[in-house]
Amino acid sequence: MPLPELGRPFAGDLRERLREGAEGCIAHIGRDVGYAKLREQIFASAATLEFGDPRATAAAILKIVDAENPPLRFFLGTEGMPAARAAYAARLSTWESWETESNAAQGVAKQHAIASL
Repeated sequence: MPLPELGRPFAGDLRERLREGAEGCIAHIGRDVGYAKLREQIFASAATLEFGDPRATAAAILKIVDAENPPLRFFLGTEGMPAARAAYAARLSTWESWETESNAAQGVAKQHAIASL
């Protein structure tokens, strides 16, 4: 099946669902059986989330705003950091297992003069 072109009914329908918020997106995905497994995984994962107190967010953001060297990126809540650690650990493991081949792609190192602008 070819991909829909921008501006065609599919794109407009999805845009409309996005305007409706998460409920609209879920309804859009809910109509497509191809998303059934993904939908099950999302709802199973969401059932284990612990929701915090949104009022605590303000204090964390103000601390960042007032910091001398604020972070470029920052997780709000307890879910992000463990997920990032797991994702990066898996990536590092893969890269390390292929390090020999990666280094071989360098060939014989040579220094080259870089032209000035």
